[in-house]
Amino acid sequence: MILIMQMIKICTMLMIVLIIISCLFFNTFLHAQEDTPATVSSQEELPNEIIKRTPKIEMYRCDECHDSEESFNSKIRPMAKDKDHESITTFHPEKKDDPNFWCNNCHASKNYNKLILQSEEKISFNESYRLCGQCHGPTLKDWKNNIHGKVVGGWLNNKKQHSCTSCHNAHDPKMKQVDPIPEPTRSKKS
Repeated sequence: MILIMQMIKICTMLMIVLIIISCLFFNTFLHAQEDTPATVSSQEELPNEIIKRTPKIEMYRCDECHDSEESFNSKIRPMAKDKDHESITTFHPEKKDDPNFWCNNCHASKNYNKLILQSEEKISFNESYRLCGQCHGPTLKDWKNNIHGKVVGGWLNNKKQHSCTSCHNAHDPKMKQVDPIPEPTRSKKS
């Protein structure tokens, strides 16, 4: 009986060691190329259908005001805080003091209803994950593998995936801190 108990202890310890090693390997595998930017080309097949964003933002069309050569920003400047732009917050928190970070880092300079990649390719707001992934490569890789982000639908080929801007504000993407809800109270036994 003592021999069986010792064997069980040894097996348990071996299983724990194997679990720790596999966790370390998996974490190393996931973040092995963290400094390597990830890209998604327009021809690349994604695992799920992406939920379109443009129907949700049609009432905020930039080209209603920015419709002529004079109405586009030609120089870096602080954004006007008028009634049309008051809801647009400071950009990325880590870039707020960077004088070279402005609208045209993400929006096409003569068409604010398009985004622009570093390659100068203009893309739709529906492909914002391609723009975000240029700087957030590891997160894009996780998103493509359904580790980061939200996927809805069934298990069989009808999954739909939310893009970055479904959860993150495009102009202020850092998630706001959420206070935890209190734990449930247990009824006292009489």
